[in-house]
Amino acid sequence: MYCATLCLTTSLRVAPVWAQWRSSASARRASSRTESSLGVVIHHIVTYDTRKWDTRKWGQTPFFSFSGQRREHAGRWRFMPRAARIVVPEMAIHVIQRGNNHGRCFFSDTDYLAYLSYLRFFARRYHCSIHAYCLMTNHVHLLLTPHAADACALLMKYLSQCYVQRVNKRTGRSGTLWEGRFRSCLVASEHYVLACYRYIELNPVRAGMVSHPAEYPWSSYAANSQGRLDPTIGPHPAYVSLAEKIEHRLLAYGELLNAPLDVGLVEEIRKATRGGYVVGSRRRARGRPARKMGSVPVFEV
Repeated sequence: MYCATLCLTTSLRVAPVWAQWRSSASARRASSRTESSLGVVIHHIVTYDTRKWDTRKWGQTPFFSFSGQRREHAGRWRFMPRAARIVVPEMAIHVIQRGNNHGRCFFSDTDYLAYLSYLRFFARRYHCSIHAYCLMTNHVHLLLTPHAADACALLMKYLSQCYVQRVNKRTGRSGTLWEGRFRSCLVASEHYVLACYRYIELNPVRAGMVSHPAEYPWSSYAANSQGRLDPTIGPHPAYVSLAEKIEHRLLAYGELLNAPLDVGLVEEIRKATRGGYVVGSRRRARGRPARKMGSVPVFEV
């Protein structure tokens, strides 16, 4: 038997903390102290038998309701749902998938080649166009356009699963390679599509791995800037609009890459991808705005 309680943290937020109580009396005393300090009635001592009904999954966050009446089923948890991913068919998406605990995802050249092979296969199967990519040692960047509402999710699901199974079988390891759900953001305008092209293919340079993107073999730079045949890549209309002829288009894109990428634009793409909102849109990012100093403290459950 276990108990759950709520306590105030140093950041003035109410958060669930697991504890094993020695007696029900100590649990009641802790409950009354917390209720009197907050000035509200919080029925936060929940006792349940994990053997009977505990079906929580990793990543689910339990939370409690502030209620003046006791709940009829005090042993039941409610879970905060995942934020819905924004996907619009025929609109470009920037995707990042990171290695678990910031660990490596690729251990040899054959791993990079296998990942690209799976990417081509599942992109064709689930109707996604890949415009740019960069396979770093511990994360992956993709710029793609799904042609159906569920295309991106299906692509990433089976791409991730098949690649992990192959690596685990080859190396004798077990478990996942990935941190969790992939992060993504919609790209609203052609200007930001080209910015994402540059952001992705210049990533090895920003990381200090190479001095020029042409020196890094595991990106789409050679296809988009030098015209090398890459069956993974399908050009985005924003890229095609740079010039009518291919040779002029390659030169125009090369000039874009040589120009410094604005720091504010880089940070905007990063924040949009982490937050899952639309980059290039004037709409406010999802989530509660930062609290200013001197404002009323906010208590979360």
